[in-house]
Amino acid sequence: MRDPRSARDQPEPRVVRKEPPLRIEGDADRYDRRQGNDDLTQAGRLFRLMTNEGQ
Repeated sequence: MRDPRSARDQPEPRVVRKEPPLRIEGDADRYDRRQGNDDLTQAGRLFRLMTNEGQ
């Protein structure tokens, strides 16, 4: 009987690879779409504008 926790039963580690930058009149690469985009600011401002009854 073999040990169910043996190393050969473990999945291979997933290697994450990204594409190299593309040359399009300068270098293009992936970017973090969340950088500079604060999803909570607009909702917070709206909440503060609402009356207590509306909140």
